[in-house]
Amino acid sequence: MTNIISLEEMLRNGFKEKHYIIEDLINPGAYVLAGAPKCGKTILATQIAVAVATNSKIFERNVNCGKVLYLGLEDNEDGQSFYERCSGLTKFGPNIKNLLFSSEKCAIRYILKNIENCIDEYDNLKMVVIDTYQVLVSGKYKYTYAQDYNNFERLNKFAVDNNICILILHHTRKMKADDPFDEITGTRGISGACEGMFVLKRDNLSSVGKLYIRGRSQRENVFTLTLDSKSHNWIYRGEETKAGEACLIPIVKKVVDFMADKNEWQGTATELVEVLQVEMQPNALSRKLNVSLERLILEYGIQYKAERGHDGRKIRLAF
Repeated sequence: MTNIISLEEMLRNGFKEKHYIIEDLINPGAYVLAGAPKCGKTILATQIAVAVATNSKIFERNVNCGKVLYLGLEDNEDGQSFYERCSGLTKFGPNIKNLLFSSEKCAIRYILKNIENCIDEYDNLKMVVIDTYQVLVSGKYKYTYAQDYNNFERLNKFAVDNNICILILHHTRKMKADDPFDEITGTRGISGACEGMFVLKRDNLSSVGKLYIRGRSQRENVFTLTLDSKSHNWIYRGEETKAGEACLIPIVKKVVDFMADKNEWQGTATELVEVLQVEMQPNALSRKLNVSLERLILEYGIQYKAERGHDGRKIRLAF
């Protein structure tokens, strides 16, 4: 190996300063915003783009103002639908010059070159929105871990290197999951390679939406939003956790609630799936608990052990 570096050298060399795009929510890197068709994710992405371009707070958070390129790959070529979405969000002041739009479709292998050209042409580009990933990989694309990871790893590295955010709109599948992030179409190569993920969920007849948030440097969180019937914009109503608080991932919350009146429980992973009433395979449940075992013991005093005995593998939960 030739690229080994010591912590002392890192301290001496220093690092390029990175600035948030949206405080406590979006940093430089590739992010996925996923949701079912027609759930309102394009409206939400437009609101985020407008906020960054016009230096307006969003979700009660400050933004790092700059130019935003919205690649509306499913929009009209003249940008009329994008214009109509923006017109209800901002007054047409001087900052609207920061909002750039293109509906030009291209394959994913060309997208980074096109964004690079925009960085060279337009000063202070902060964000690129790609709407949607499906158009970007149209054709006979097969969701394999290697392909998903490679695509998002390239997008994420490019975004970090250029100190911008690339927000990629994507779909969720019809099959429901206990963890909303398991509903994102594709493989876990996406979550493994990107900087962060947002999943927007809304029932068809409801105006209330939930925005689930997970990332490398973001607090796990859930925002409550309301889709206003007149302006057709999302209105922020609050969140589950504030700065300094911890947010439980769904399966950890299930275990904590289940053990609230118990000193100990023992059984198979299949039996635990049944008593927790979660929709996941037993081996997937075991993997998630293995990842969360430190949090269970340190924050809640619940000891998790997976042991193999003469009658098979058992899970033990105990205080």
